[in-house]
Amino acid sequence: MINLAIPLTRRYTISWPANRTDGNSPGTQLAIGQMLRLPASLNLAALKLSPAALTVARAAQEYGVVISDTSGSVAFAAENPIALAHNKYSTIFRGRWPFLEMTGQKGKGEVPFPLDKLVALPMDYQVPPASAGAKVMPNTAYAAAVKKAKPAVHWRLAGTGSVAADASGRGVAGKMTGVTRYAAGAIRGNNAVQTDGDPTSGIYQTARSTPSKAFTVQVWFKTTTKAGGKIVGFENTQVGKGSRADRSLYLAGDGKLVFGTYSGVIRKVISPKSYNNGRWHQATATQSSTGTRLYVDGALVASSRLTGAQPGDGYWRLGGGNLDGWPLQPASAYVAGSLDEFAYYETALSAGTVSAQFKAAA
Repeated sequence: MINLAIPLTRRYTISWPANRTDGNSPGTQLAIGQMLRLPASLNLAALKLSPAALTVARAAQEYGVVISDTSGSVAFAAENPIALAHNKYSTIFRGRWPFLEMTGQKGKGEVPFPLDKLVALPMDYQVPPASAGAKVMPNTAYAAAVKKAKPAVHWRLAGTGSVAADASGRGVAGKMTGVTRYAAGAIRGNNAVQTDGDPTSGIYQTARSTPSKAFTVQVWFKTTTKAGGKIVGFENTQVGKGSRADRSLYLAGDGKLVFGTYSGVIRKVISPKSYNNGRWHQATATQSSTGTRLYVDGALVASSRLTGAQPGDGYWRLGGGNLDGWPLQPASAYVAGSLDEFAYYETALSAGTVSAQFKAAA
């Protein structure tokens, strides 16, 4: 595998096969673990590259390179299974520093490695095994399981534009702003979006609505952030910090999930475990006259007999919002990570339904 280190990588975000990141840049920077590739249409033979640069370019064209580190400059690295004592590196690099060979020797008419031709592949990109033989089919069972539970809103977040289309059939659309689209989703064959962890990045409902007293809020998320942030909530403004913020599902700084509602006082449930481990998780929060429950990956993780949410109309929002004064208030009110499959139901889903939905995602 050819590794590539670059000066700027996205914070709180990883792509398979990475399991951690040292990225510290907001915005649309590339992520640790993301794969780049030289287009097959690029004629390497027509470029006068050094022998070492040509070898790396051929590998980048056929197999791709993986971003593995954040560094002060662009640098390639590779591992050779042959013992170092048996490699003639002085010959391979023509007696020069390896990084100089990637730029070529101008006196010989050589040109630098074509970094500007590298194309970023989708997040979590994986090539289907050649032995599989058959086309990898998208998962349709999960969408069917959600539809069966009759959601009032279902944003699959797989669209090609800025609109979060509603798959519930009720036409409750959302608006995506400042997010990265087309990332690999939680459900096979479906895309997700990535938020940057700041007020400019998120998804909001385009028209006001009034939530029901009994309800369920559900979303998939993936992040490595240590700053926490709101994943989903209901507020009286579409962006910024609303003066009314309720039905809040968020990550504390230690990665624990918190779900709370406000009715004079904040009523909350908190997961005992942390979930900022760079893996996809399904979070489902329900509230009814019997209490409040929080499920993660189809299993109940926290519950309370307390109930009651703030009345009034507003907007469902993903990616951040007002968390001022909320329990375990994180450093950031805006979450950086991947979000997928948001759904809101006007009933409190049963434990059996939540479990069946999670199993349908396999």
